[in-house]
Amino acid sequence: MKKILTIISVLCVVYSTSAQVFNHGDNVYTQDMTAGTGTSSAAGAYGGGIESYGNNQLNADPSTFNATEGSYHIVTIASPQPYGVAPTWFSILSGTVGAPTKLKPDGVNLSSGRVRIRAKASVNGATINFFLGYNTAGGSFPLTSTANRDGSGQSVIFQATLTTSYADYIFRFDTSAGFNAWSKKDSVNAVGLSTNEPNATYDIRIVEYGFNPPTTAITAPNNNSSYAPGATINFTATATPYSVATIDSVEFYDGANYLGVDKNGAPYTYSNAGTLSTGSHTITSKAYQSDGQSKVSSGISIGIGAPTITLTAPTNNTVITSTGALSVDLLGTPSGTNTIDSLILVYDDGINGKDTLSGPLGLAHLVTTVPGGTFPLGTYTMYAVAFQTGGIPSAPSSTIKVYVGKPTVALTAPAANATFTTGTSVTFTATATADGTGATIDSVVYYAGTTRLGKSVAGPTYSFSTSSLAAGNYNITAKVYQHKVNGAPQVSSITAISVTAPSTGVMDATSNSLLSVYPNPVKDQLTVDMTSLNLAGTAIIKFMNANGSVLSEETTANTTYTLNTSGMNKGVYLLQVIIADKVANKRVVIE
Repeated sequence: MKKILTIISVLCVVYSTSAQVFNHGDNVYTQDMTAGTGTSSAAGAYGGGIESYGNNQLNADPSTFNATEGSYHIVTIASPQPYGVAPTWFSILSGTVGAPTKLKPDGVNLSSGRVRIRAKASVNGATINFFLGYNTAGGSFPLTSTANRDGSGQSVIFQATLTTSYADYIFRFDTSAGFNAWSKKDSVNAVGLSTNEPNATYDIRIVEYGFNPPTTAITAPNNNSSYAPGATINFTATATPYSVATIDSVEFYDGANYLGVDKNGAPYTYSNAGTLSTGSHTITSKAYQSDGQSKVSSGISIGIGAPTITLTAPTNNTVITSTGALSVDLLGTPSGTNTIDSLILVYDDGINGKDTLSGPLGLAHLVTTVPGGTFPLGTYTMYAVAFQTGGIPSAPSSTIKVYVGKPTVALTAPAANATFTTGTSVTFTATATADGTGATIDSVVYYAGTTRLGKSVAGPTYSFSTSSLAAGNYNITAKVYQHKVNGAPQVSSITAISVTAPSTGVMDATSNSLLSVYPNPVKDQLTVDMTSLNLAGTAIIKFMNANGSVLSEETTANTTYTLNTSGMNKGVYLLQVIIADKVANKRVVIE
């Protein structure tokens, strides 16, 4: 951090374009000194800019200065030493108006600074050499630079040509340029003078001296603020100059990384357009003063990051009844040192718009049961979101579907383990019940394994027939689809059936004659007697009309079978008995 001391010279030959002008009156002179030269420093060596004195700081008339304005009179000097001779030394303690005891405190290393004096002489054009020193028990000793300025063996700190009117002179120096004046760990409490007019009288006042940098602080955002990745962050800082200096600029830093600068005056701001990486950042401001000194503020911490959310329950494609409860399990994980503020479950049935369920504030893990009846019948998309400190949201969880409404379905036909012949019609029948007030069934669909057979939309008994089943064994199920929850059909239990190919053989006449049916003609009930056939295993009994359409088909292991013919139309029918690979036929008349 660079501190700068400023002393004054009226020598136009040492005017510098980089020197700083203090705007108070017409007679103000500055000199940036470089060790060993007595001339101005290179342009920009100590920064640039303008420093202004307000009238409340310094009066227009130098003779009216008072202690409250930070000025003090050193001494009126008569006949100081001429050039080339050790200077005449005067203690600062001899000042008569508000004089401090020291320009520099004991035990402090200062690498830079400035002194501003107001002076006049009894002779126009009198030139003085000005020295600074410190008192010890053995006398006064100069604070020297690395160069001998006037042949006296002691270094001139600055040189000024005076007039008979008061004028201000400012000198600035930095020990990095070769001066060691302020690196002494002693009090700066003495000044020395030599002149080209030793018979003149001189009035010298030190009216301003300074070693302090500016002050600065980050005022926004607050310490430990959090932001989502990519968020724009607005930084604000204050900066206050020392004494009569002004603030040139305020820079903003992320650790050691430069962010930006504001040269437009208070309030000092910088807007970061989402470039800070995820994680913790220490933000500081650095204020630059018009005398070249700077100061870094204390840091504030900000966090960049978002929480995460885990949706464990409900799971995708959950189905609940219209009065069923819904299990919910949400876990929010904050970023950095943040905490979870809230967890919400967002749901949308595609009709009434989005709505939310929220957990208690500050709860990071929500395990609860939503009471039945909370959700109307329908199909819902759901996802969860977590919010952490500062209202920063997580990315939404994966989206799931939840169905409210659980109909039931049951197969009533065919009977379990029924056997059919290929080409004959098989009729499937089911009952279905909708879930919820006003709920309706859209359809019942029949499947053989995973193969869709067909559907029925007419209730309350939902039937479907097909004669296209090939020979084989089948596991038949029915799926019921309820209005508004068609994405989650309910499935019946399995009914197993088999389909066989018809036999190509025919019993001989003797065997055929052993098949007995009576009465024939028949009205209400036909008895089929297969006792004489010596039945081994099972027999398939088919009853067909004259067109060959199968009216009924049954499988039996009994030797006697009864067929109900009541309600059938009068006419000629065919009774067929299939045993193993042979077939016996009987003509039956219904009257």
